[in-house]
Amino acid sequence: MRIRMTVRYDGTAFAGSQRQPGKRTVAGTLTDELESLLGSPLRLVFASRTDRGVHADGNVCAFDAQLPFPVQRLPAILNRRLPEDLRVREAGAAGPRFHPRFDAVGREYVYRVCRSADVPVDSMRYTAPYSGPWDAAAVARGLELFAGEHRFAAFSRSVPDKHNAACTLERIVAEERGLEVSWRFAADRFLWNMVCRIAGALLGLAEGKVSLRQIEDALSGKRDFKLKPAPAKGLTLVAVRYERQ
Repeated sequence: MRIRMTVRYDGTAFAGSQRQPGKRTVAGTLTDELESLLGSPLRLVFASRTDRGVHADGNVCAFDAQLPFPVQRLPAILNRRLPEDLRVREAGAAGPRFHPRFDAVGREYVYRVCRSADVPVDSMRYTAPYSGPWDAAAVARGLELFAGEHRFAAFSRSVPDKHNAACTLERIVAEERGLEVSWRFAADRFLWNMVCRIAGALLGLAEGKVSLRQIEDALSGKRDFKLKPAPAKGLTLVAVRYERQ
């Protein structure tokens, strides 16, 4: 039986979602506990790869196994064995051909910034501190530029095929609550490190170190865009969307 799970995790102490020898990862931790529980080896596949320090509230994974109990009981049983920074939200049977990554039609991320070096304790693990100037008009215009379909090669850590770098940012929502600013991005696909690099560009706009023309040129492929990405701690994978949801 192919089993689909939705998981959430605090990425602070994980070296990313993908299994890596000798490192604490989300996939490694989940696989070890599942294999211990079920007594057989398995292969866990994730919908989205998250880097070191990135969080998730709705990443999706799947594996093949025969359970000795109803699949609906898996989250409660597994959560008793998992560390506090990793939880299984739900589990259910999936079709035999279901693939978490290739069947996904969209993903949603949120990036959070605290406009202060003195970040409140309840959000310091999940927001990037920022205490520089804040040009709200430039940031708003920057968000407009990123919306829609563009080649985001200049905003990715690695793009083997720059002709296949097109992504469509279907929706961008900006919110401010006190000192916290959040940018929510929904797209058909995201390139590696894309949201952190977009966030870095927006912070550059806020500070006056990046111009709107630079972003326009980068999105049109006229120039490379060398900019330090915003810290991973501010990024959370909110959800993965499938056709029948």
